[in-house]
Amino acid sequence: MLKRFLNILKQKPRSNKSLRELLDALLDKGYADASLVEMNRFDMLSHLKNKEQEYSEKRMEILKKNVQIETVLERLSSSEKKTYTEKEIRELLDIIMQDY
Repeated sequence: MLKRFLNILKQKPRSNKSLRELLDALLDKGYADASLVEMNRFDMLSHLKNKEQEYSEKRMEILKKNVQIETVLERLSSSEKKTYTEKEIRELLDIIMQDY
């Protein structure tokens, strides 16, 4: 939805009605806040590009965290051990909790 809105803003100027309909849809979905209502087309475009960048950064953080968790799970599944010491568990948790 956000990408669709960005693409429409990049195209030739649209009527206020079509922009308003898209903005209402973004507000309903939680992709935008009411401050966008007062912005002009170029301010909206800039604001939404910034939001898209923020979401991309958050997505990368989540992907990185998933890799850390997968590393721990792989270690656990490849191990012959059935029980772990507190120290070993803390080491595995430290891997998961890096960057927090």
